[in-house]
Amino acid sequence: MSKSSLKELWVINTSKFNVSLSDLRLTIPAGRTYNLLSKHFRYTEEELEKSITSGSLFKKSNKIKLRGAPVKLTKPTLEISNDFREVRKRTMVKVEEFNYDELPSLNDDSYLSDQKFAEEYADDEIK
Repeated sequence: MSKSSLKELWVINTSKFNVSLSDLRLTIPAGRTYNLLSKHFRYTEEELEKSITSGSLFKKSNKIKLRGAPVKLTKPTLEISNDFREVRKRTMVKVEEFNYDELPSLNDDSYLSDQKFAEEYADDEIK
C-alpha cells in the first residue's frame, strides 16, 4: 500500500462490546467508527497492513469491519418559491340561503321583541 493509495482507513466496531486491538494499542468502543489514518492516530501504513493481514484486525474481523468513509447527511433546507399555486376551496358544496315567510327574519320587529323578552326574563331571574 503506497502513501498515495491510502488516505483513509475506516474501521467500525459492530459488536456490543469494546474491542481491544493489541498490536495497535487501541480500544474501539462498541458501535464506534474510527479513521485510523487521521491526524489523531499516528499509525504507519506498514503497521496497519500487518494488522490487516495477520494482526489484531485480522483476528477480530468478526467484530471489527473495514469500511469506506461515512456519508455525511445534510439536513433538508426550507426553500421558498415565488411561484403562485392554485388553492382549492375547502368544500365543493354550494351554500344556498332560503327565506321562509313563516320564520322571522333578523330585521323583523317580532324577532327583536323576542330578543327583548329574553333579556328582560334574564334580568328578572338575576334579581
